[in-house]
Amino acid sequence: MYTSRTLDIVLLLIVLWTFLRADLITNIEPAEFQIGLTRSLKVECLYRRDKNSTLTFLMSLSLFFSPSTKEPEYTDLVTINSFDSRVYGNVANSSDTEIFGSINNTAESMLRIVWKYPQENRVGVYRCEANGINQMGKPASTFSTSLASGSFPRNEQVVDAFKKLTDLVEQLQADLKSSNQNVVNIDKTLEKQSEDLNLFQNKVNTFNRKALSALKYAIFYPSHLIDGRRYWLTNREYFFKGTEAEAFCEFFGGYLAEIDSDKERDIIEAYVKNNGLFDVVYVGGTDEEQEGVWKYKHSNTTVKYLNWENGEPNGGRGENCLAYHISQLYDITCSFFPYNKVGFLCEIPE
Repeated sequence: MYTSRTLDIVLLLIVLWTFLRADLITNIEPAEFQIGLTRSLKVECLYRRDKNSTLTFLMSLSLFFSPSTKEPEYTDLVTINSFDSRVYGNVANSSDTEIFGSINNTAESMLRIVWKYPQENRVGVYRCEANGINQMGKPASTFSTSLASGSFPRNEQVVDAFKKLTDLVEQLQADLKSSNQNVVNIDKTLEKQSEDLNLFQNKVNTFNRKALSALKYAIFYPSHLIDGRRYWLTNREYFFKGTEAEAFCEFFGGYLAEIDSDKERDIIEAYVKNNGLFDVVYVGGTDEEQEGVWKYKHSNTTVKYLNWENGEPNGGRGENCLAYHISQLYDITCSFFPYNKVGFLCEIPE
């Protein structure tokens, strides 16, 4: 003889088995909600396709609603079809309503509406309907329904919700105040870090200037200050090409010496001759672009004040760089070899 508890379990198992076997399910969460207080109400149609499904091909999913539970008169809410996978209907996405749907004829299809803080007009019967083709290739449909129940909150529930909301607002205000203070503290910290960084950068710049100056004096002999610039002659032999000499001068903020006046020519010639360290001293000036047309690379101007040695220039395309031998200008090759006593002269503004 079955007891009452046994019968309840059997009925529950029958309901669960029916639910699990159903192709189409109308799912409502929560099934019972507090009008105006429940955060959200989700109503969805779920169609699960397998080898035992009523429909072998799903063409559309539709969701209907009736406020009456005794004699339902359904109105269309939304529909999705398999042709363009768009959701159509009398309900649209908004700040209070979210709609989503998808049809997948190899797995699960769904159509969903979510209302935020549902009101009394959401209480009623919801009907999901699936339309498509059955295993015999004929039009077929299936449907399921589910009930959404709603009740107005009791006074104590409203009071409790209001207290929680008040506590939340107070907590948010406290968090905001704390955040503002944190922002102020962060700003102060960033300001201090910025000051420290600027101080450190100044120290680095000072060190770099001193290091660069020391290196410059280790490599060159400086002239006295002439019209806001100095000439710096290498103090030892270097194996280099013309481009390397240019790079040396640029590294220290200058360029290979350029002769822009008779006065400057006389100063440079005397300076090179008096130092007497090298057979050849490389200065700015080249006719690499056009044979016989001498230009300075840095200023891109024509070399005007030329004091050629007799018979110079005579190197043709093989000698495209400009250099002093004692106090006369020669055209020479732009690549020098270790056995040449070769230096170069930089012009560095101050």
